[in-house]
Amino acid sequence: MLCSQSYCCQTEVDGEDVGACTAHTFTCGAGVGLFLRVRESQVLFVAGKTKGCFYPPPYLDDYGETDQGLKRGNPLHLCSERYMKIERLWRQHGIAEVIGHAQEANQTLVAIDWQHL
Repeated sequence: MLCSQSYCCQTEVDGEDVGACTAHTFTCGAGVGLFLRVRESQVLFVAGKTKGCFYPPPYLDDYGETDQGLKRGNPLHLCSERYMKIERLWRQHGIAEVIGHAQEANQTLVAIDWQHL
């Protein structure tokens, strides 16, 4: 369990303050990481201190839909297909490529301070 977008768990990496997720990617993932943001019902992909994107979670409701931000309150169930897709991205070192495509398609992702996550 890590804090996301919280100042309580910030630490320093290469002389720069970073969030817990970013610090974890450098400590355990060679600069690349993926995290399930439970409260937001989304997956976070991070590469380095300046690149990241949000990815659909592997949890769906009975209608096959995600509940972004858990606003509807429907029970969610693990979708094994989506989970295996995320696992495959991790195993095949595809996270950075997904981030690159997402940032190319959506320029607002470039402006996010990913290092604070």
